[in-house]
Amino acid sequence: MRLARFAVWLAVVALGFQASAQAQVELNGQVRMDYRVRARGDHRLTWNENRLDLKVSARLSPKAAFFGETWIRSFGFPRAMQLEQLQERDRRAVQPWAIDLREAYLDLFGFLWSKLDVRIGKQRIAWGTADKINPTDNLNPKDFEDPLDFGRKLPVNALRMFAYLGGWTLELDYVPTFTPAVLPPPGWEIGETVRDWLPGDPHRYKLTCNLQLPPATLAKSANLGAKVSTTIAGYDLSASYAYVREDIPLPTRAELDLEGNTLAVTAELEFPRLHVLGADVAGQLLGVGLWAEVAAFRPESAVTLTIVPPLPGYQRHAVLPRRTYTKYAVGGDYTWRNGIYLNAQYVHGFYGERGKDGLQEYLLWAVEKKLLHETLKLRLGSLVQTPRIRDYSRHRTWILLPELGYYPVDNVELVLGGYAIGSRGRTTLSSFEGNDEVFVKMQVSF
Repeated sequence: MRLARFAVWLAVVALGFQASAQAQVELNGQVRMDYRVRARGDHRLTWNENRLDLKVSARLSPKAAFFGETWIRSFGFPRAMQLEQLQERDRRAVQPWAIDLREAYLDLFGFLWSKLDVRIGKQRIAWGTADKINPTDNLNPKDFEDPLDFGRKLPVNALRMFAYLGGWTLELDYVPTFTPAVLPPPGWEIGETVRDWLPGDPHRYKLTCNLQLPPATLAKSANLGAKVSTTIAGYDLSASYAYVREDIPLPTRAELDLEGNTLAVTAELEFPRLHVLGADVAGQLLGVGLWAEVAAFRPESAVTLTIVPPLPGYQRHAVLPRRTYTKYAVGGDYTWRNGIYLNAQYVHGFYGERGKDGLQEYLLWAVEKKLLHETLKLRLGSLVQTPRIRDYSRHRTWILLPELGYYPVDNVELVLGGYAIGSRGRTTLSSFEGNDEVFVKMQVSF
């Protein structure tokens, strides 16, 4: 089925190239390779990805344009467990592969009104001015397939409208279908898991988690967003509102059952509604790039975990109170005359953190320097995290990311780098400890 869909997509691209002379069609993309191995223990291979990223854009007329992006990936390791799987025609058990339609949308300019543009289709709705960690960016679900790629989101089917009113832009977004987040792989858990909400020793449970997805109706499934933006004195400003569902589920019910000497727990998880008010600003001051972003989250109703049968003193537990909590990010970047580039950002409240008492503190920075006529690039990045600044001595996680990039020819990049991760106590990212890795990456752009 996926292969048939991809064939149709290629046919559309081919027809685009054969279209009328008025259509301006461009095809570009990247070839990416990413290999990772654990730096400790048995040096286990953890990531094996080869990806062809194809992008096609077509100016169909002065008032219409199309954009599409598809990933063709060989990703993962052989998973054949039976001899018959070595005989399968699609060879996915031997060489896992997938086709992922990332974006495909139509732009209509001056639609019904000269000051109105419309975008229809699968797309990334990127809100916010901060670097990757954007509190106001809530219309696309999170994609934690690669846990350290913090800014990655899943594109969604949506209708977007942009009205240009003098120096102001009004944006209205409608996402008809709810899509949950892609969670991190085992060993890279971010924040609290279902076991953390249950009483007693969570490692002694046999846990089953069932998701309660919202009904596929316009009222229950859709996400909505509105944003107004302008530029004042060289600074880009915006204010926004989103009515969305939390894309990482929360437990609302847990049924306990004793199976022999094992306690079996069946948990139900739901995706609560949120109201999100946001604002952001970005600009320059004395050559320094500056940005700030803030979002206030208000659950539509409180989320409570009910234990069945009730345990003494633990029948109902508040998972997410109906109280407003605020996330924000503040940062800047600067390039010195000698070519050294610095990027730094402070974040209060990470993806997946909820409630006033659940938000933690993050400091991220990276410094870069190009050498030898820009054929080499040295980069050192870091993340330091703690639940509260006053708790840093007892609870903290740090990540160090050194990289060496080499550019042998134009449009080709080779990177050697790694992650060094340390942790003390309990933090949102403490499960990352011990996952130190070395990686080799390649990218070819065309």
